[in-house]
Amino acid sequence: MINIPMGAFEPEKQCAGRNGCGRYLPLAAFASQTVGGQYGRQTMCRECSAATSRAWRERNPARVREGNAVRYATRSPEYRSWSAMKRRCLNPADVGYENYGGRGIWIDHAWTSFRSFLAWMGLRPAGTTLGRRDPNGHYVPGNVRWETRAEQAMGKRNTLWLETEKIRMPLLAWARHLNVSAAFLRNRKRLGWTDDETVSTPKGTRRPRKPDTQT
Repeated sequence: MINIPMGAFEPEKQCAGRNGCGRYLPLAAFASQTVGGQYGRQTMCRECSAATSRAWRERNPARVREGNAVRYATRSPEYRSWSAMKRRCLNPADVGYENYGGRGIWIDHAWTSFRSFLAWMGLRPAGTTLGRRDPNGHYVPGNVRWETRAEQAMGKRNTLWLETEKIRMPLLAWARHLNVSAAFLRNRKRLGWTDDETVSTPKGTRRPRKPDTQT
């Protein structure tokens, strides 16, 4: 009787598939994979898989370039903005869904494709993010643009607008225009000043008296 020590034989697997070499090789020669939640090994050995992949790339250089471009795009700021837009509008589990998809905000059908979105929007300038001109409007061409943080702040639904006889602007824009703080203008509104009084009365001046209508 011959005693064979444990571990003397390593489990083997045949390299199968159309491009497989057909050899029986140790399992370590096959890359691992998970399919349907089940852990296993690839059909072809690592050597044959690499050779097959290399041959395909040599036969399809245009598709390789396209694939490289797509992989770069998925790491780009434009892709991140597009992906965040889709999550807010389409994924009920997203933290922002309540204020977007939950309010009925939807995305132009063509923009479910990143290529179509990028072709319309172009590259995202530094310091900007995706915004909408009308905060109650949808993500559609003409209502979406790359915005600075200041532009986004003025475009929020809770933005306070001040209107005179000739001009209507967000409070933040008025503050910059008058070279005063936004808090200064908000305080005037809190005290009951009209829009015209808030923006036309110089700083340090008392609120204009209303004309006495009694006779």
